[in-house]
Amino acid sequence: MKAAGCACIDSVTATYFRSDGGDKFLVGDFYGKRPVDPDNFPQRASETDLEEMIERANRRVPKIENAEVLRE
Repeated sequence: MKAAGCACIDSVTATYFRSDGGDKFLVGDFYGKRPVDPDNFPQRASETDLEEMIERANRRVPKIENAEVLRE
């Protein structure tokens, strides 16, 4: 994706993604238990949740299959 490209919200895979600078790709999801208490929820995805999210995003963007995961 281009550095200043647009974001994609994919309701089929329940993921969103966008470029983040020239060499990073930001992936997130909007899948999970509802309702969620906005004052008390995990700030980071668990390893299992992260794996599932990456698999779903990879269905839409196959080129990220071998990408490195960077958690900040």
